[in-house]
Amino acid sequence: EITFTVELPGFEKDEIDIALNKNVLSISGERKFKENEKRDFHSIERSYGKFLRNFNLPSTVNSKKIDAALKNGVLTIHLPKIKKTEPRQIHVSVS
Repeated sequence: EITFTVELPGFEKDEIDIALNKNVLSISGERKFKENEKRDFHSIERSYGKFLRNFNLPSTVNSKKIDAALKNGVLTIHLPKIKKTEPRQIHVSVS
């Protein structure tokens, strides 16, 4: 299994997009400045705007069983791998 852990404080699940296209995992989102937050600030510690991260994945990832969860501002994505088939010896019989 491959696991991605992404810190996204203050994000809701509907503000995050996760996509898999040709073994490239894309995580994107946007933090918008809310109207009730438009005041004069001395300093803002949180960044706003869009983000996009792409990750190349091995072909052994089982794309049908990918799972993602957002809890306490931490996005965790589990990407299970396809079980490799083990080579086996085939016995040849003589008749």
